[in-house]
Parts: sequence; C-alpha cells; structure tokens
Amino acid sequence: MRQHDFRCAAHILAASVLLSGVLHVTVVRGGGTNRGAESLRELVESDWQLQDETRMRELREPGLVRFVETVLQWGGTVPNDSLSVPRDTTPTLNGRLEEPAWQKAAKAPATAAGEPEFRFFHDGRQVYVGVTFLSSSEGRFCGDATAADAAGAVDGVRNGLYSFHTNWELNPWWQVDLGALHSLGKVVIYNRLDYEPGLHNADQLVLSTSTDEQHWTVRHENRGKFFGGVSAGGPLVVNFSQPVQARFVRVHLPNPG
Repeated sequence: MRQHDFRCAAHILAASVLLSGVLHVTVVRGGGTNRGAESLRELVESDWQLQDETRMRELREPGLVRFVETVLQWGGTVPNDSLSVPRDTTPTLNGRLEEPAWQKAAKAPATAAGEPEFRFFHDGRQVYVGVTFLSSSEGRFCGDATAADAAGAVDGVRNGLYSFHTNWELNPWWQVDLGALHSLGKVVIYNRLDYEPGLHNADQLVLSTSTDEQHWTVRHENRGKFFGGVSAGGPLVVNFSQPVQARFVRVHLPNPG
C-alpha cells in the first residue's frame, strides 16, 4: 500500500481515489441511522439533475462561468454533429477503461503531443467520458499536492462538493494533526453529494483518534449506514459521551477493495 505523509501549516496530514473526496470533516473541541435511504437518494439525484442542467446551460450560452477557483468569460458553444456518441451498457466506474464499451466509444484524439485523448458513450441515461494520456504527462493532470488537497476537508467550506481524494488502494485514510492535545466533544463529517458513483463510498467509514499517532482508538464504525451533508439527511455527527483527549483524528475505509 502506498501512502503519503505530508504536513502543512494547518497541521494537515493525509494519505494516499477510493475514499474519493467524499468528506468534509469538522472536529469540535469541548466537553445515523439509515433513515429513508431511497427518498434521500431521490433527493440527491434530483439535485444532481438540476446542477447538470444549470451547468449545460452555462456551457451553451456565452457569459461568465463560475468555478471555485475563478470566474471565466465563456464564449458559448455551437452544436457539432460530426462526433457520433454511441450507446452501450452502463460501465463499472473504477478508474479503468478496460470494458468493451470504452473500446467502442467515440474518440476525440489528442490535439497535440502530451495532451489527453477523450472517449465518449452513453447508456440512455448518462454520458460517460474517459480520458487517457501519457504517463510522462501525468504531473500536469494530477491536481494539488497531497497536503494541499487534504486541507480541503477542514477548510470550512461545506457545499456538498469535492473536498479531497485518496489514491486507489486498500484501506485509504485521511487524518488531521491538531498540533497538540485537545479535548474533543464531537466530530462532524459531511458527505460529498455531487458525484453519484461515490455517494456511498463512506458508508463503511471508521473514525479513530490518537494522542501520539502510534496507538489508535476506534471511536465510531459506520457499518454501512448512508449519511448526507449539507442536504440529504444531514452530516454524520459522532458525539462522545465523555470528552476525548486527542491530537490526531483519522477516518479510513477498511478493506474497501
């Protein structure tokens, strides 16, 4: 198992996309049940559809397109029927493009050496996009450094979107170093709600604490229960019956492979 161990000024420590950016974590210093799973899922999927429609409208029409990092002046798009997107069976979304559907997908070749190639197909309900590029170009597309990416879980932004990710591996974990021992009253974890395949990634989440980063005490095992975040039933709230002394707080997925 490959893990990354980095600290930054905010005392963030993260490991090595199976935990998949699903969480935003709030640690509260001081002193879920699986309710209506189907109705919660319908609520989340309805919100996804609205977000998709809004984003597509932004892409079609000229104007400002807002991202978390910046705002772009967009010139709009013109429909192009030259690329026919075939229909095929729903793929397994595992980060690999090995299924026959991907081999038969429409291809948009790389525009220059080192640029990505795109593949497209749909299953009658959703359009799937696969991207391939040379390993020598990986650094251009790998995103933030581990510590900076991990900090997204404790940056105070709670909007239902991606916060951080881990590598594709067994037992992925994320943890925060609080810098010193603190008395913790509860931990609040917000699920990522903008990505359907990852909606239940955190169902088996385990929460642990440590005073020295060597010896860990399990404080909560979620045992397959779905939890939401800014919507969809609310976040996972782990209340401690007595204040817990800890410097490190970790969440991980046990043997998700």
